[in-house]
Amino acid sequence: MEREQFDELTENLNDIDLLREILYTQQKSFNLLEKTRNNTSKLVWFLVAIPIISVVIYFIFKNLSYSNF
Repeated sequence: MEREQFDELTENLNDIDLLREILYTQQKSFNLLEKTRNNTSKLVWFLVAIPIISVVIYFIFKNLSYSNF
C-alpha cells in the first residue's frame, strides 16, 4: 500500500524533482542523526565524565584534609 502511494506521488515527477526529493530526505536524516549524536555526547558527559571527575576531586580533597593533621 505504501509503495502504491509512493508511485502515485512520484509518477509525474522528472529526474530533477526526484533528485531534489532524495536530497531533502537525506538532509532530514542527517539532521536527525546529528541531533542524536549531540544528545549522546551530552549524556556521556553527565553519566560518565562528570561522576568520574567528581570522585577524583573528592579523593584529592579527602587526602589533603588527612595530611594536615
